[in-house]
Amino acid sequence: MKPNRLVAAAVKAILAATPGIATVHAQQVPVAQQLEDVLVYGKAETYRPEDQTTATGLRMQLVDTPQSISVVSEDMLKIFNEQTAYNAVDLIPGASQGGQAFGLDRIYLRGQLLGDPRINGINTSSSAGTEYLDSYALERVEVVRGPATVLYGVTGAFGGEINQVLKRPQAAFHADVGFKDGDNGFGRRVEADVTGAVPGTDDRLKLRMVAAYTKYGDYQDTVVPLNNINSVYSGAATFDFTDKTSASVYLYKEERSFDPHDGCPLAQTASGTLYIPTAIQPENLYCNNPSDSHATFTQEVEQATLSHTFANDWNFLATATHTNTVRTSDYVFGFGPAGAYGLSPQDVYLYSYQDRYQQNGGTADVSLGGKFELLQRTQQFFVALEHQEQNQNRYNYGSTALGIMNMFTDGGKGILANGNPIPATPGPVYVGDKLGDTVATRASAQLLLNPIGRLNVLLGELVDHTNLSSENVRPGKATLGDAFTQTHALSRVGITYGLVAEKGPWLTDAKPYFNYSQGFLPNIGVFDALGEPLITPQREKSYELGLKTQWIDGHLDAYVAAYHSTDTNLPTTNYGQVGTSGGTFSSVLGGTNSYDGVEVELLGEILPGWNADLSYSHIKAEQDSLILNRKIAVANVPRDQVSLSTSYEFIVGPLKGLLVGGSVVSKNDVPLVGADTAIASGHYDPSNQVPWSGTRFDFVARYKDFAGFAKGLEISANVYNVFNSRSYFSPEGPGQPGFGNTDGPPRTVTVGVHYKF
Repeated sequence: MKPNRLVAAAVKAILAATPGIATVHAQQVPVAQQLEDVLVYGKAETYRPEDQTTATGLRMQLVDTPQSISVVSEDMLKIFNEQTAYNAVDLIPGASQGGQAFGLDRIYLRGQLLGDPRINGINTSSSAGTEYLDSYALERVEVVRGPATVLYGVTGAFGGEINQVLKRPQAAFHADVGFKDGDNGFGRRVEADVTGAVPGTDDRLKLRMVAAYTKYGDYQDTVVPLNNINSVYSGAATFDFTDKTSASVYLYKEERSFDPHDGCPLAQTASGTLYIPTAIQPENLYCNNPSDSHATFTQEVEQATLSHTFANDWNFLATATHTNTVRTSDYVFGFGPAGAYGLSPQDVYLYSYQDRYQQNGGTADVSLGGKFELLQRTQQFFVALEHQEQNQNRYNYGSTALGIMNMFTDGGKGILANGNPIPATPGPVYVGDKLGDTVATRASAQLLLNPIGRLNVLLGELVDHTNLSSENVRPGKATLGDAFTQTHALSRVGITYGLVAEKGPWLTDAKPYFNYSQGFLPNIGVFDALGEPLITPQREKSYELGLKTQWIDGHLDAYVAAYHSTDTNLPTTNYGQVGTSGGTFSSVLGGTNSYDGVEVELLGEILPGWNADLSYSHIKAEQDSLILNRKIAVANVPRDQVSLSTSYEFIVGPLKGLLVGGSVVSKNDVPLVGADTAIASGHYDPSNQVPWSGTRFDFVARYKDFAGFAKGLEISANVYNVFNSRSYFSPEGPGQPGFGNTDGPPRTVTVGVHYKF
């Protein structure tokens, strides 16, 4: 390309990002000069989703919603090779990873462990094991921070919601097949995605099929070869009866067979101070029994929807969803810390654990929403009714009589202190069973009112009626009943005000907002010192104040929010013999946890082809502890977390089609100890919650502008954790027998090739 054309390309790229200047430029330059060069631009992938509406009933724009909501687009999931929502949360302020131990994915939102994730806006209640859907089957991930209350129509969740939106069928034919290969446990993966309208149906019947198969290993140096497999199948069909009425069906099935390694216990000095055993290298951080540690996970989701738009543009939606989740775990992990319980400083007990959990659930949801005129202004409403039924079966076996292991011998790879291999798991000496049925009916109503000018007020009310019948059974012990029927009402108020009367060339929109919302969770499986169930529900109140802005003709979003939340009626451990269950601790509903924080997010296209996502969060998450007589920090929640992801895609010139980028995630002051019972029973210092800090760098490169027979080909390379930074998580929660920590993956290089046609 000639130099003058390179200059023209650069100038036009800048002008394209500033419409006002572009208009002045066009007025000053003669038409002949404007048409002198014809440049062909590619369509760059973007972080900011084109569809800025949420999956909530009111279908509000993100900038109009009086609550913090982040959306991870399909392009962003693909660019940074994020396999699930769990991998993507590091890009979101206020969200943090909590480890993948015990065969589960743990995500914290604003300091609180996330409950059941959503699929297409519907709560699937797959608490048999929190595993997030494969991102290749998703078109976006929505993260709502803070109690959503009535935002999704029917929910009372605490820390927030994660909504996984499955890929929808498209009328235009599209096919994508790919292959990826990587080291350090990534393995080999094949993918396929095909969509289009069925010929002869006038584009009324559209289909989509998505499949992925991964055979992967493990980054740890195990003594037994692993055969980890993950298979994903997803299908969708949409039929448009008319331009106002359509029906859709979604099917999703995922099967995993994997090793749920849970790492090693923490170690302690001679004086009893806890610390991270960094002397064990990441590939050897393996205190499990590699021959016994195994887990399987199966998740099936079937969903059908019917939507209709009335003549007055009111929207009706009916959805029926069925889920079946089965999780099994069979493994041995370290029971520590090293040197506790009278052992030598390097020794730990090994704890055998078997778990079987199955849950079936069905959810039916109907809603109606639309606009109406009141006080000579346009108002909006949304009402929803949901009925949900769940059945769950669970039993687990446990034994602490397996043996003693020197966690520093042979790097913690699984050798007993006497040098012998770890024996096979013995028969269980403890059994716990839980059977339960839950039936819940929820109704909600929302009003989005515009009383004056640019002021909008969101009012919502949710009524939840829950019936729970369950029993906890232990051999030789009395049956612990835990049944109740409860009805609760939750309220929500949100206020937004538009500061910008007309869009400018730089500032497009600016809206401060205030939000008050409530949440509640039933207390299940909580008993006092006499073995009586404690069923008063947990409640949360949350206050949030923020500012949402859009810049450069809506290409760039900038958000800031501050919040304060309190949870009450939390089960808090206290000393006292529990005669019916044989424990040494009992529970009271005297806990009050608090969560305070600030979040900042900057997301969008700064210049054509240049995308960036910058997020920062500061969280002070504290939990009550009666047995320690103080508040302690919540494990796995960083006090400060900052992430920056950016990429540049050449959309013109000789490098057109090349994308290069990277990301950095820095976490500071992440406590790894959060179980007050373990602190109290081991007489450890509660002020030493073993904090760690770390920074991870990633790199990405892609190229897709091939010509001729290779047109449609795309090659990619990703390097995760470029400088091999170590990261840690605590796999244990309240009630677990000791302190443990898992090590995040080391540097991983992945290459891939895709072909689109």
